[in-house]
Parts: sequence; C-alpha cells; structure tokens
Amino acid sequence: MNRIFALRWAQHSARRTKYPLFFVLLLLTMLLSGCAAQAAPIIIQWSTETEVNTAGFNVYRSDSRDGEYDQINDQLIPSSPDPLLGGRYAFTDAQVEAEKTYYYKLEELESTGNRITYDRIVEATAYAQGFLGLSYTVWAGAVVAVIALFGISMALSRRRRTHDDATV
Repeated sequence: MNRIFALRWAQHSARRTKYPLFFVLLLLTMLLSGCAAQAAPIIIQWSTETEVNTAGFNVYRSDSRDGEYDQINDQLIPSSPDPLLGGRYAFTDAQVEAEKTYYYKLEELESTGNRITYDRIVEATAYAQGFLGLSYTVWAGAVVAVIALFGISMALSRRRRTHDDATV
C-alpha cells in the first residue's frame, strides 16, 4: 500500500513539476535498500606468547556450543615468523547472518602434523547493519535530508515560476 501511494505521488509530482519520476524512484530505492538487514562481520582475535613448532592455525565455527564445528578458513593461517615472540592474529568471518549467534574454536597445527584444538569456545553474535555498512539511523537521516532538499528545490522552482509569471 505504501509503495502504491508513493508511486502515485511520484507520478503526480512528476506531472506537475519539471522533476523526472526517476529522481523520486531513486529516493525510494535508497530508502528501501537501506531497510535490508545485512550482518556485520565477526572478527576473531587471538595472540600467542610463543609458537615453537607451530605451522599455523585454523578457525572452526558452529551454530551451537555443543554442535559440530566446521573449519571456516580456506587456508592455514600462518604462524609468527619469530616463534619465540609469538604473534597477534585476527580472522574475519563475513559469512554470517544478522542477529545470529555463532561459536568459535581455535586449532593449532604443529610442524610435526600434530593438531591441538583448544577447549575455549568463543561466542559471538552478528549484528545487523544498514546498506553500505551504515547504520539505519544514518540512512534515515540521509533520506530525510535528501527529501528536504528536494522539497526546498521544488518550492524555489515554484517561487521562481510564480515570479516569472508575474513579471510577464
């Protein structure tokens, strides 16, 4: 119902003014695309003190704490170049759904082929974000500002037309 009203308003406005229907539909598209919830990626971070005999790391994810965990990194995350200093790591999980909770485990792969899966489970929820990574509040403000500018330009155009008609 709102789309029909907006489309009729746009057609009516386009007929009465010199503004094309395209501009009004562009505003509607911006507004509607900002309403589609997208999930912000989850960033898993960890650090090590030393990494003697460590070849690298794998990150595992599950939908439940006690569920089956699947490896989510395509390639082994390489260990620090200096095994005595350890390292700091971050892995970005972008394949998440908004408002869904995930559980992560870390696995260390040693140069001998031995695998160590750490017991610690990290819980994280993917939060919704707006179109192009902007929050819904920012998008709402931008849409209101564009609509206000459109209204002001229409008012100035009418005023100019009225002034031009009066001088003729």
